[in-house]
Amino acid sequence: MANTLYSNLQNDEFRLLKVSCDENHVVSCSMTTFNLHSHPAYTALSYAWGTELFAVPISCNGEKISISRNLLLALQAFGECPSLQTPEWAWIDFLCINQKDDAEKAVQIAFMDLIYKKAEIVTIWSGTGDIRTQESLKTLEKFGCMIARCPPIQSMDDVMSLSGDPQWTELDAFFRREWFTRSWVIQEVLLARKARLVCGTTSIDWDTVTGLYLGCLEESQSNKVMLERHKLGYNVIKPLYDL
Repeated sequence: MANTLYSNLQNDEFRLLKVSCDENHVVSCSMTTFNLHSHPAYTALSYAWGTELFAVPISCNGEKISISRNLLLALQAFGECPSLQTPEWAWIDFLCINQKDDAEKAVQIAFMDLIYKKAEIVTIWSGTGDIRTQESLKTLEKFGCMIARCPPIQSMDDVMSLSGDPQWTELDAFFRREWFTRSWVIQEVLLARKARLVCGTTSIDWDTVTGLYLGCLEESQSNKVMLERHKLGYNVIKPLYDL
């Protein structure tokens, strides 16, 4: 990480990014310093850093900086999806904090509650998705209503057939993604004034996930749903909703 990329911050300052992506999916960022109490609208990114080495280079203010593949995919989504470009500024911890400056990191980490709280919207990056995964996300609200009307279980055969249903299987896999296993997400989502869950280029309002969808799971009178709702993210979403 080039030291020339980061100038010293005052104690009441932080950095924000604008992300762009060309036709070849090459990401570049421009970074600007703002006062914590006087800044443009921005989104704060909530994502899993991943375990891979930070070996994917991008350009930021004309300097090369290496990031993780998961973050690269998130930035490409920001740069290529118009619906994610509002607001146009973004706060991303790995880029907006100088990771080689321990003193700066200590100050900025102390500000993270405020940064997430002041964000116009928190963008939850759950990762990429194929067509089936993204369609599952698009129809999450309708699927929740369908669950609420699910008929009571009649036999053990119903349970066995339910486990193999493609829609249930897709949602089961979705809610096992790395983002849902991070302890930090509880704080980041709790502080958000508004949040959106993003998979690839598809986004859905977080309230749809935690409110209507969770409510459908809980209010369903179906024994089938009661037996299988842990596969639909209930055990992940419920603690976040109760906070």
